[in-house]
Amino acid sequence: MLNILQEARTIAAAPLSKIALYHRLGACGIGEASIVVAVSSPHRREAFEACSWIVDEVKQKAQIFKREYYEGEPESQASWKQNA
Repeated sequence: MLNILQEARTIAAAPLSKIALYHRLGACGIGEASIVVAVSSPHRREAFEACSWIVDEVKQKAQIFKREYYEGEPESQASWKQNA
């Protein structure tokens, strides 16, 4: 993920002062945050654009799998699905 942050700095339209990225590992309940991205920049628009780009890159490049099962179904019927 460090490569993603380095690339974000090189393609940004304005300098990015600081970037932080945290991706949660392990069980994550429905509605809970699984990723946190923070970017500071002298220009608000570039900071928001960098955040959006970073999230898209993590979703595309990180190997993320979810174990899905639905209310009313036994957990034994859960299936692993790769992030799409």
